[in-house]
Amino acid sequence: GGEGEGEARLLASFVCYVGISVCMACLAAFLVVSLAPYAAGSGISEMKVVLGGFVMKKLLGTMTLIVKSVGLALSVGSGMSLGKEGPFVHVAACCANN
Repeated sequence: GGEGEGEARLLASFVCYVGISVCMACLAAFLVVSLAPYAAGSGISEMKVVLGGFVMKKLLGTMTLIVKSVGLALSVGSGMSLGKEGPFVHVAACCANN
């Protein structure tokens, strides 16, 4: 064991960290695009539209709730910088609706 071994271990740790973060972010994006497109974005603007009287059928559905919750956890866990207040407004509205 020398100094080169420590550097190699550090590089391997960094690559593993970045790889896991990218996989989590890509999984969150895949879930939103494929299963619940209404789960994309903050959710506050959509809630304003619903409160204004416009009907959006799948916006407050169970699949949107599940994908939004899992996607939010994956996004925050991957290290992305995002606001959590807006998505939690959408999640709370989905819970209240279901």
